[in-house]
Amino acid sequence: MSSTTDDKGDQKPSLEELLSPGPESNDPDYLAWKKAKIERALEQAKAHPEKRIPQKEIWKKFDLE
Repeated sequence: MSSTTDDKGDQKPSLEELLSPGPESNDPDYLAWKKAKIERALEQAKAHPEKRIPQKEIWKKFDLE
């Protein structure tokens, strides 16, 4: 993957670099936050299924059908 240089001479990451996954974090605080965030979202989805947006609506919104 190659970076590009803008008109100021600054290195800019390529689109491929921006879209590729980065390394996994081992930071315990981050991992705890991430786990809690996922658990809260799952609890809310179970508690209020009527608030969920159907997947087909999301696909349609972004022209992914």
